[in-house]
Amino acid sequence: MRSNGTMGLISTNTIAQGDTRSTGLRFICNNGGLIYNATRRYKWPGLAAVVVSLVHIMKIQETVKS
Repeated sequence: MRSNGTMGLISTNTIAQGDTRSTGLRFICNNGGLIYNATRRYKWPGLAAVVVSLVHIMKIQETVKS
């Protein structure tokens, strides 16, 4: 993703727990990503009995090192 680019992610409701959190979300935050919005326990519309998490991420502008 380019600097200042954004993306959205639909994930299982357990994304912020345990190994998924440390290897997924933490990696994003430690490598130039900024989670600027998240919705937990979102009930999927329609007939499917599914609960998901919605995550919105922005890549922070890279700074030039001298």
